[in-house]
Amino acid sequence: MSEDHTAARIDRRTLLRRAAVGAAATAVPLTRAPSPWAGLLKPDAQKTLRIGNLLTLSGPNATQGLDIKKGFVTYVLAHGHRLGGRKIEFFDGDDAANPAIAIQQAQKLVNEHRVDVIEGIVFSNILLAVRDTLDSLKVPTVVANAGANAITRERRSPYIFRTSWTNFQFGSNLSKWAAKRYPKGMVVVAANFAGGQEQAAAFRKAYEAAGGKLEGDTIFTPFPTAQDYQPHLSRIQQRNPECVYFFSPGGADSIRFVQQYAQFGLNRQAQLIGPPQLTDPQSELDAQGAAALGIKTSVNWAKDLKNPENKKFLAAFKRFGRTPSNFAEVGYIAAQYLDLALKKVHGDTSNKTRLLRAMANPGPWQSPGGVLRMDPVTHQVSLPFYLVTVVKSGDRYVNKLTATLGRIKDPGA
Repeated sequence: MSEDHTAARIDRRTLLRRAAVGAAATAVPLTRAPSPWAGLLKPDAQKTLRIGNLLTLSGPNATQGLDIKKGFVTYVLAHGHRLGGRKIEFFDGDDAANPAIAIQQAQKLVNEHRVDVIEGIVFSNILLAVRDTLDSLKVPTVVANAGANAITRERRSPYIFRTSWTNFQFGSNLSKWAAKRYPKGMVVVAANFAGGQEQAAAFRKAYEAAGGKLEGDTIFTPFPTAQDYQPHLSRIQQRNPECVYFFSPGGADSIRFVQQYAQFGLNRQAQLIGPPQLTDPQSELDAQGAAALGIKTSVNWAKDLKNPENKKFLAAFKRFGRTPSNFAEVGYIAAQYLDLALKKVHGDTSNKTRLLRAMANPGPWQSPGGVLRMDPVTHQVSLPFYLVTVVKSGDRYVNKLTATLGRIKDPGA
């Protein structure tokens, strides 16, 4: 909270005390119109804000969840350890990429830790599983990665808001670009869970609508992890593709797939494309090395973007000693969005209806990745997407901003 803000609050309190003394002396009741400082005078707005991090923080697919948490924390620490004027206390709920555990952790965060808000959720199958629990608990929730389409459509909840993408948005954003450059010989590969299934379906539909010709059905790989991609790569090779779209669960699977893709010689035959987790975060790309050279991915953020908020984000994330990932950026966005909504109610979460209204109508805001807009009906942001290409820079490989893919809005219900 700024010094001006603090001073204003103190002045207001002083005025209220004086008004109260005057009222008592004259025995005449004072009537005051509601003011913008009203929320700050409520006890709830003075308490520590308790935030539950419902994330995949362990196991082979923990990379994205850990980065989302780092991004969220980055914003909070850069703003005086406060959101909406309130100090923050975190409580972790590790779902271990298991839907049943996710439900238990959500219940624990609300019933035992008494959190005011939940943020996070990495995978679509986790979000679909925990949706009814979050709705019944009536806990305001900010989804910071999981893209399950139904959450903005037939399974919308008044308590759930998403500041990242839907699977439709991420699946379709690369399709027109791909259809223009690789109009035939496209093979689609995806991890076999809700996120992979929906993004593959969205890509296929939009790619064909743009005039592209697909080679066969989607090749689905095991989830949460595939120990060996060689059988799947053999199937890809048999189709003689010009381009391969791969939705990976990320982490070790992305490293394994990219390395084996190169071992099969497919990197010299077919352009490999996909969403950000194919070559992000940087630690993953470092492990992939030369095998990743030339891979193109669609992203919601790139470090090359020139805007003031991205400059702040990059500077603040230096505390972790490395380059942030797309997933760190969506964690940062989730905190940024929650800060905006809380400021609209002056930090007061006691009136849940008022808070939810503020969360539905935060107004457009500048994120590190671009201007975001929350749809008040679907509770889903529209956001810009970009294309990055793996290039060699000095002695390492990096994702370099190549093109803007445009803004995509989810169609909703």
